[in-house]
Amino acid sequence: MTSSNRVSRADRREAILEAARSHFVVNGYHGTGMDDVAATLGLSKPILYQYFSSKHELYLAVLEMAAEHLEDLITRTLSKDLSNKDMVRETVETFFGFVSDDSQYYRLLFDSDMLDDADAAERVDNAIQGLVQKVAELIASDTGMSPNYSVMLANLVIGASEFSAKAWLSQQRNTTEEVPLEDAAALTWQTVWRGLRSIPAQDN
Repeated sequence: MTSSNRVSRADRREAILEAARSHFVVNGYHGTGMDDVAATLGLSKPILYQYFSSKHELYLAVLEMAAEHLEDLITRTLSKDLSNKDMVRETVETFFGFVSDDSQYYRLLFDSDMLDDADAAERVDNAIQGLVQKVAELIASDTGMSPNYSVMLANLVIGASEFSAKAWLSQQRNTTEEVPLEDAAALTWQTVWRGLRSIPAQDN
């Protein structure tokens, strides 16, 4: 085998994570075995265990990947030069886009059969709190509010986005009267904005 045909360790690890993601989002943690992941890639289980010592370790790595994906989406939104109103709108729309994306990363963060696992729950909470902190920093910069007050408002924005997006997804599964994603996102961000716009911006 020539060096050009060899798979680097980093590339193989990425392939393992992606294969595991596809199994975990469809079959859940308990319905997925290391055999399933190995078979998808045409690998032996011993090779798989060279990268991850257990299914639990593999799951947590996939969960981290999902969290990083959401963080990247929100960070891109927050880095745009937008008005406060448009920033709220795009943040909410980003959450709705996340839960409707074909990759189904949202299942790992919000709809998993491992949410009662302490390690998994900690990682999800850390991911959400990381987003809250990013939004809080923008609020503090714009309004001059203290960090604690800014965090409270940031929790409102992120919490409403997460809750409404999950509620919309659940409703789509359980009712014959579908609400278009755009309408659900608009209802959410407009409601959040009505509250936030009453807070004056800091004079520069």
